[in-house]
Amino acid sequence: MIKKAFLLALLLSSFSVAQAQGLQRVDDNSFDELVGNPGVSVVLVTGHQTGPYRQMQSEVAAMASRYRGSVRFFSLDADSSPSTASRLGVRSLPVVLFFSNGGLIIQQLGEVPMDVIEGQLQALLP
Repeated sequence: MIKKAFLLALLLSSFSVAQAQGLQRVDDNSFDELVGNPGVSVVLVTGHQTGPYRQMQSEVAAMASRYRGSVRFFSLDADSSPSTASRLGVRSLPVVLFFSNGGLIIQQLGEVPMDVIEGQLQALLP
């Protein structure tokens, strides 16, 4: 019971940190409505594991702060939203997905330097 409470607290704190840093959490119910809007969206897809994903989440959140107002940034937990992850073809984690006007344009697999991710984002901006 204590382990479940600890895991729940960990997940909630991760959610709060991500949202406070500019990453809006999406799930199976909200993904299409939020990411499908006109413009450029970036989605960081991770799982319940905490290790390297926290670093990447922090770096993507910092990027979200720099692009506030011109790009929407989201986080998707593949473990909690398996339907959306499967529909998007997510087979390994982490992955960064780039959308333009609701359509998937780029799927960047694994942990890559943030300058690579930022370069891909720049290529999508007008």
